[in-house]
Amino acid sequence: MTRFAILAIAVVTAIAAACPAQQTCGGFRVLVFSKTAGFRHGPQIAAGQAMIGALGQANGFAVDTTEDANAFTAANLQRYAAVVFLNTTGDVLDATQQATFEAYSRAGGGYVGIHSAADTEYAWPFYGQLMGAWFLSHPVPQAADVVVVDPNHPATAHLPARFSHNDEWYNYRTNPATNPSINVLMTLDESTYSGGTMGAVHPIAWSQSPAVGGRAFYTGLGHTIDTYAQPFFQQHVLGGILFAAGGLRTPAITGFTQYGAASGSPSLALAGRLPTATTAELSLTGGGAGRPALLAVSTCDAMQALPAFTVLVDLAPSRLVGIAPITLDGAGASTIALPLRVPLQARYGTTLFLQGAQLYPTIGASNGLRIDLTP
Repeated sequence: MTRFAILAIAVVTAIAAACPAQQTCGGFRVLVFSKTAGFRHGPQIAAGQAMIGALGQANGFAVDTTEDANAFTAANLQRYAAVVFLNTTGDVLDATQQATFEAYSRAGGGYVGIHSAADTEYAWPFYGQLMGAWFLSHPVPQAADVVVVDPNHPATAHLPARFSHNDEWYNYRTNPATNPSINVLMTLDESTYSGGTMGAVHPIAWSQSPAVGGRAFYTGLGHTIDTYAQPFFQQHVLGGILFAAGGLRTPAITGFTQYGAASGSPSLALAGRLPTATTAELSLTGGGAGRPALLAVSTCDAMQALPAFTVLVDLAPSRLVGIAPITLDGAGASTIALPLRVPLQARYGTTLFLQGAQLYPTIGASNGLRIDLTP
């Protein structure tokens, strides 16, 4: 085991002992709706429910699943930041439920559609506008080249510019690329498979950010069952959920607040200031001269420090996002600059927690420092 690994394990122990249990992740809740009134993608629905549940557990948001359209009441929908239409088909909501969901969306609720969500509610104009384009036809499942059009969206930022994937490729009744309110994220290269009918620009994933109302994200991927086990698709859907749920913000630092009581021996102190609008300067003092130390960064309960570190900061030059190994100087102190990534995207909420610890020969943990962020 490397020295850094030992330090990392030790700092988690120190942080767990020092931090209050009341810290929150600022998470949100999504509803996964998978009612079908036409063709049923049964195995895909089960795989998608499991996948989204795991994504929520790993990324700080709660997930409920249902096939009961009676969940579409104003009182219930207000609990959710977004509703995921997972392989729905046909007419799944009655007129009252449609009106309720439309009001929810216009009030800011998010929408995520996966695969046959495009084969849903053909007689409901609002749904067609929100989802983006209804299903028309498809050839047999086969491999095709997918081209990333927008590499800066959270649903595509992790993807290569072009990649091959085996799926059931939908042709749509209208082309989303002709809709100025739609941001096309990915297209299909029709020269790499048989049965495409949309021409040179064949969108297969897109998003919308209306001036009034909630965000929307749709992906046409998701017919082949093994797709749900592939990390690229999991991250693709995660980015879509975070986008639609408004879980990505670009906040500014507004202040530093101490919380909790110091523990360990020696007892360290952690302080912060903001030299510039994009750099936080953190000072750890009260330690032993020349001792190794770590600074841990988290948006959640610090007891979850490994591996759930935030992506809010860039701890260059170590590039160890979430943990910065430091060495205390002759006065038992260290100051580290924390350059903020641009844009600063707060995935789990609007509070950033930090904790410092000296290691060897004893563990000394600082009291915590909360960086307050304003969206």
